Amino acid sequence: MIDREHELSITSQAEVLQISRGSIYYLPRPVPEADLAIMRRLDRLHLEFPFAGSRMLRGLLAVEGCKIGRRHVKTLMRRMGIEALYRRPRTYLGAYNNVSEARASIGRYLDFYNRASEHPSVYVVEEKRLC
Repeated sequence: MIDREHELSITSQAEVLQISRGSIYYLPRPVPEADLAIMRRLDRLHLEFPFAGSRMLRGLLAVEGCKIGRRHVKTLMRRMGIEALYRRPRTYLGAYNNVSEARASIGRYLDFYNRASEHPSVYVVEEKRLC
């Protein structure tokens, strides 16, 4: 993208491409070998426990003998592009315009469900008479 041998200066090339000059000179640091080993362990643990977040993964790593902080685990997870797979709070509200509409809809569903299939605890148990 940027040609250092071009007659147009690097600054001018960056302006034409609408990118910052700092990003041209930036060279990413290599990932330390220790972090790569931890990332391999995190990947293995994430495949085994896809619901585990940074706190649980930190605990699992501690059991294996790797003392690492939760924030570092979260940073490595973000770098690897993995996240815990679980239901987030309030995810069902996207289908409704507001919370009261969602509550009303859920209420209607529960009323229908309770009428369609009565729960065994609703049945009245008759007393057994002996003779």
